[in-house]
Amino acid sequence: RPSALNLTLALGTPLLFLVYGALRMRSIDAEASHSPALRVGMVQGNVPMDLHGAEAYADALRKQIRLSEELVRDGAQLVVWSESAFLYSVPIDDLQRSLARPLGDLLRVPHVLGIIVEQRRSGSLRTFNSALMVREGGEVTGRYDKRYLLPFGEYLPFGETFPKLYALSPESGRITPGESWNPLPFEDRRITALICYEDIVPSVVNEAVDRGHPHLLVNLTNDAWFGDTWEPWVHHALARFRAVEHHRYLVRATNSGVSSVIDPVGRVIARTKTFELASLAAEVRWMHVSTLYEWLGDVPWQLCAVGAAGMAFRRRRRNDNEVANAAP
Repeated sequence: RPSALNLTLALGTPLLFLVYGALRMRSIDAEASHSPALRVGMVQGNVPMDLHGAEAYADALRKQIRLSEELVRDGAQLVVWSESAFLYSVPIDDLQRSLARPLGDLLRVPHVLGIIVEQRRSGSLRTFNSALMVREGGEVTGRYDKRYLLPFGEYLPFGETFPKLYALSPESGRITPGESWNPLPFEDRRITALICYEDIVPSVVNEAVDRGHPHLLVNLTNDAWFGDTWEPWVHHALARFRAVEHHRYLVRATNSGVSSVIDPVGRVIARTKTFELASLAAEVRWMHVSTLYEWLGDVPWQLCAVGAAGMAFRRRRRNDNEVANAAP
């Protein structure tokens, strides 16, 4: 029979967490209500993966520009495009001219653009999956290169060491991982950009927050690879935990959905449907608080795993009644 202590722990622990959660949510909501506000717009281009031809690319870019212009007219102070939404690879030495030419007068407010950046060095070509902060007139003021790459999609494990492996996996990319967690600047505040599935890896986001000390989290994603399945919704559901872990607003701009704004306690303020051309605007707050997860990371769960493993090998002591019942 369970002891009184075991019953108390079994019933009291969940109740303790519920009370703590309710009180913490109230304090975070109060903190958010007194924090500076920003109206953010997201562009969901719904660009198909099988897009081909210069005219098709130009048409897709025009549609995204039109949505962005509508958001600016609607009062957006910052506009975010999805991962690789800018449909042309851009040389790193020609970023500003390459962006200012097609975007024109659109850049009346800062934009975060998903883009493929190319860099030639010592005769070799390096390619980065990047997020740029682009100010009025096309001035590039910040750049983040994706660090946590997708195996067999963006790179081939051991492919750089053994190039012949690419013959076995010709569709694998040759993206170079970034080297810094530098946040994107917005006036006197900081935005941490997360690209693709970086927003579902807790340790990756925790490191990015620890290095960048951001006031806002932004995720640029393209889930069109998976088609009209449950995957975009699963990705969205997992991303919500990052807002909770760091008590910051999370803005998600995705190519084919789900684009959304998530508040610091995990509530979805607004979202789009999937696989439709759409835009979304919502108010976020600049937040800068410290959380238990930022301090402790995954250490509590790792200790629980070690403890559970140890208990699996610990021999249980049998009481007198069990010994008597086991006797022949």
